[in-house]
Amino acid sequence: MEFYILHEGTDQLECLFGDTRTLDHARNFDSQQLPEKLSIATLTNSAMECNPDLDEGHRCLSYTMQWV
Repeated sequence: MEFYILHEGTDQLECLFGDTRTLDHARNFDSQQLPEKLSIATLTNSAMECNPDLDEGHRCLSYTMQWV
């Protein structure tokens, strides 16, 4: 598998964007809803950083294959 340095720095941004899009059932949002969703996603991420045992992470960001 090829490795690019860009893959190292985008995980946090990808997690924040994914959390922002999945906060509720409305996947699309406008410019007025974006700041509210970003603030809630940031609070959620900071809570998970304080309690790492609650956060299992995102499986799609792993470079190794995990068979379930």
